[in-house]
Amino acid sequence: MKKNILLLFILYLFMVIPIHAEHMKFMGIPLTGTITQFQNKLTAKSITYDKEFSSHLEAGIRAFNGVFAGEKAQIFIYYNVSTKIVYKARVSIACENATICSNKYETMKSMLYQKYGDKYAQTQHVYGSENMLWKIPNANVDAVIGNIYLSISDSYRPRYYLYIDYMDVENYHNNERRNMNDL
Repeated sequence: MKKNILLLFILYLFMVIPIHAEHMKFMGIPLTGTITQFQNKLTAKSITYDKEFSSHLEAGIRAFNGVFAGEKAQIFIYYNVSTKIVYKARVSIACENATICSNKYETMKSMLYQKYGDKYAQTQHVYGSENMLWKIPNANVDAVIGNIYLSISDSYRPRYYLYIDYMDVENYHNNERRNMNDL
């Protein structure tokens, strides 16, 4: 009898106490919710929607302009086309040359180390260039909630771009599952 009452009490607590999954944050905004909700939060931070540029992007990506960590940047928000749920943000910072881009890379890398530490950082080498990956853990549980990926692209020479990708692991996997359901 006591076990049944205890079990009912525990079930009641699970129904009453909201359980929220922790999500990766971009500019202090959790990478979750609909694209419209996320866009409203970006707008409140003086990030402007670039409707013209967005019209040239594939479905599931919106472009924005603003300042990120003191740098003029384009920001791309990725979301599932069906559910409209956000799962990734990409910051793109244009650089005039490789030296400037490398300096900005080192500055951002230093700032990310300062915020997240080196415990969660991994150095990777892709095509001879260093890239950094931070696997951000949940504050309460030993599980990764998101990734931050820092890289330089020289694909658009003579311009170079510094990219910083923020990805929410849960919503990214949900997006992939929904896409697989189409197959």
